[in-house]
Amino acid sequence: MDASGSVGVGGLSLNGRVVVDEHNVFIQFMNQWYGERQGIRDALGKAKDGKNAQVWDELATPEGLRRNFDHLFSGDVSEGPLVEGVPTWKFEGRMNADGIADLARRLDSELTDAERAQLDKVAVASNLVLIVGQDDHLPRHIEFGIHLSAADLKAMQDSSSSTLQGAENGKATLELSEFGKPVEITAPQSFKPLDTLFEQLFSGFE
Repeated sequence: MDASGSVGVGGLSLNGRVVVDEHNVFIQFMNQWYGERQGIRDALGKAKDGKNAQVWDELATPEGLRRNFDHLFSGDVSEGPLVEGVPTWKFEGRMNADGIADLARRLDSELTDAERAQLDKVAVASNLVLIVGQDDHLPRHIEFGIHLSAADLKAMQDSSSSTLQGAENGKATLELSEFGKPVEITAPQSFKPLDTLFEQLFSGFE
């Protein structure tokens, strides 16, 4: 995969690029490259060797995602728009708090009562739109947003123990196209470890 994108924060636009193959992943952010000599195949193999291998198997493949989708999201399916001449199905719904809490238990991350109450609020405030081809089942459009009330958002941000302390309102949209087109990955000449980027972006989260 070779993808470019931008994120708007107030009046500031941040641009980036992601290139991934079976054995490498590189991210360009703010004109700096970060990378790891571990790609899709290696990451899947390492995860399968972990203690949560069975759960990962269920979520890391198209078949597994289909089996678990109704457990993680609730909504309705209707006929979608034509995308590049392809007829599609459209799913629109929100997070299923019961299913996500169950997944957390399966991953040995039992939620506290307070965290579960906040998850319920986030689930109600969430919205997912997924558009896939009717025949090839390939995703063309993914849109996910969270719109919490001002009071709920402040309560989560002020919480000292919640895993949802960093909750924010917002919406992310991903458009996918040109399936099957060959992609040639060229590694950058120099790059910093990927962990360095994650530390910079998420240093305020626990």
